[in-house]
Amino acid sequence: MQSNRTDDLGSNNYVTAKLEGLEKPLGLGATEYQTGLSILFVGYILTQVPSNMLLNYVDRPSLYLGFWIIMWGLVSALTSQVKTYGGIVVCRFILGFVGKVIWLFSQPLY
Repeated sequence: MQSNRTDDLGSNNYVTAKLEGLEKPLGLGATEYQTGLSILFVGYILTQVPSNMLLNYVDRPSLYLGFWIIMWGLVSALTSQVKTYGGIVVCRFILGFVGKVIWLFSQPLY
């Protein structure tokens, strides 16, 4: 089974940030932290089917994938600028949204 680096980075960076003190500056309690962790998967779920359907209409999947990789990088970088609980929830949701498109392209075709 192939691992996907965007999934790993999206999930593991949040956990690593907690170990480095993410909760204190953002004022996160245990529930807020878990919500921020879990909201990533809501974006994953909402993106999977529409992205597959959209691929039927895309002439060049390489451009489609390239666009989403750039978007994932931008959202990942901008997550460092978050100052509030609401901001982290929104960033994590969008990160899940764009990360799932990349994940779909990384799976082997059997």
